[in-house]
Amino acid sequence: MAAASQPLRLVVNFDCSLAFLQRLCRDMSVRGAQAARPVLMYHWTASDNHDKIEDSNFRIPKCAQDVKNANAYGAGVYLSTGCATTKQRFGAGAERGILCLVLPGRMYNNDTQGMQRTQQRGYDSAVFWRGTGYVVFNQDQVLPC
Repeated sequence: MAAASQPLRLVVNFDCSLAFLQRLCRDMSVRGAQAARPVLMYHWTASDNHDKIEDSNFRIPKCAQDVKNANAYGAGVYLSTGCATTKQRFGAGAERGILCLVLPGRMYNNDTQGMQRTQQRGYDSAVFWRGTGYVVFNQDQVLPC
């Protein structure tokens, strides 16, 4: 929920939207409509990262020096189903988070299948924190709104 002094902003980049929709169509044809359904999730990061994300989407780090917040489960975009969860852990003092549409795809469950620190073959994302934390490994799986 936005603070009274911080109105909600709708930010949708055309190129990011197109890539997301192409991924959605591909996932629907492979997995079916129900399994490919987008999910709303939250991403919190330092305020100085917001403009870059809103302008050109998230950037998946290629090496450790590029990681902004975390990489415990692999290089990707970290999100949560709960706004407070990601703000507390990764907010870095930011006044607002980014609401995103996410295509989790096939999820590796770190809680039940065993902790893994990298993307697992055949999986599009990883889930952790008893199903409240997620990492997606491709930027076309997430659309900042």
